[in-house]
Amino acid sequence: MSRIVARACFERARRSIPIVADRITAVGPALAAGVVMSQIALAQGDPALDAKVTAFVNAFTASAGVPLDPGGNVVTQFVDLNGDGTAEALVTLDSPSWCGSRGCSSFVLDLRGTSAVSLGDYTAIDFQPLDSQTGQWRDISVNGHRQVFRGGQYGPP
Repeated sequence: MSRIVARACFERARRSIPIVADRITAVGPALAAGVVMSQIALAQGDPALDAKVTAFVNAFTASAGVPLDPGGNVVTQFVDLNGDGTAEALVTLDSPSWCGSRGCSSFVLDLRGTSAVSLGDYTAIDFQPLDSQTGQWRDISVNGHRQVFRGGQYGPP
């Protein structure tokens, strides 16, 4: 996914719905060496939440044995999806190693515990929260398809 497409998708989401962060940020260069990029902390303003996202991305890419490419980005949008006052994170790995013709690896992360936990893993070009909700959780859109929170995970309705 190009940075322009990702930015356009997230900017559209930012204008249309309330989000916890005051802006959406693309972080680069890559976290290939496990380096925490200072721009992540600027996105949310809460270093503890930012550290959880960074640790999740580092562990995920390390376990797959595929680091982010130099110049790759971690696009993070912090949104309170369940109304509990703590933001969840919509994360996209915008890097040639993690993107293909159907989009880039993307995750919904629960940040309430001591570490980030994935509530849904996707390959997405368009990845954003929706105004609608199912139960206590807001729905999300993945490539134009609504996903609902049920049984501890996001999935099709």
